[in-house]
Amino acid sequence: MRRFIFVITVGLALVAGTSCTKSVIACTSAIQSPTFVLVYPINGATSVPDAPTSIVFERDPGALLSGAQLVLTPPSGPPVVSGSMGPAPSPLPTPNASPAPGAILAGFTVPALAAGTLYKVSFNGTYVADLAPCLGQNPITGTGSFTTQ
Repeated sequence: MRRFIFVITVGLALVAGTSCTKSVIACTSAIQSPTFVLVYPINGATSVPDAPTSIVFERDPGALLSGAQLVLTPPSGPPVVSGSMGPAPSPLPTPNASPAPGAILAGFTVPALAAGTLYKVSFNGTYVADLAPCLGQNPITGTGSFTTQ
């Protein structure tokens, strides 16, 4: 019986000749797209109602989420943190960035926001990627901003 040893140089390390362990560098570079993409309001929108029914995102279907919360950060003052992620309203508020056909949408309900304020989008929580070699917990990412009326 012949035993082959392969050296893999894509960020994986050989362990005992038979299994591989993920590299943090490989996983960091492999995950380049955000987990959440802003659908409503449209990224960069102005005149968004200061009492939106829901902030809506297209979410990555290949991620199991844990503790996902939307965080809206104004230029001054404390950030506004949403409750848990829920379903997107139907129909979607307008104007919206048209989600891809079959996209998984998520809605976050937020309290009334300050008028005439720029809010930057970020998230609390983690997700578990289901694609090798980046299995494991990662922070939820997503970017965008909007200004209330």
